[in-house]
Amino acid sequence: MKRQLTEKEFTLKKSHLLPFFILSFTLLPSQQTMATPASMVAVGLGVEYGGLGAQVFLPVRFDNLELYLSAGLMGYSSPGDHFGGGGGIGSNLYFAPNHSLGLYAGVVSLEREHDPYGMTSGFEYKVGGSLNYKFHFAKKGASGGSLGVSYNVYDGGSYPFISLGYRF
Repeated sequence: MKRQLTEKEFTLKKSHLLPFFILSFTLLPSQQTMATPASMVAVGLGVEYGGLGAQVFLPVRFDNLELYLSAGLMGYSSPGDHFGGGGGIGSNLYFAPNHSLGLYAGVVSLEREHDPYGMTSGFEYKVGGSLNYKFHFAKKGASGGSLGVSYNVYDGGSYPFISLGYRF
């Protein structure tokens, strides 16, 4: 039998994301020209894309930094057609024109929940963090592909993963 989180434990787990949200609001634009256009979107496969999903980049004030929100499909189970979504907030810090290190916080894993008959009844979302490296085939702010690796950690486990993406 799976243990349910108490309200205090659930609030504590949500508070782990607070530093990322505070950071994003301090970096959001005023009326100045921004380094990252607001309309940039990337699609891809990887934890930092929410599974199979997309990233929407936020405008920031710094030339070598990107912030993004992501959402995607992380799991599917049939029969019953249960879909598990993923998403979070992340950053890419460019240390060279085509290379970046990133941090990501959000859903990093799903575990299937089963009914008494052994059928999938839904998903348990595992919230955590990720450290990643990406090689971008185009320079920051330009359209092009990316290839990366990440190491993902959540309460109950950790694992490496790859990412493939394309920015429009």
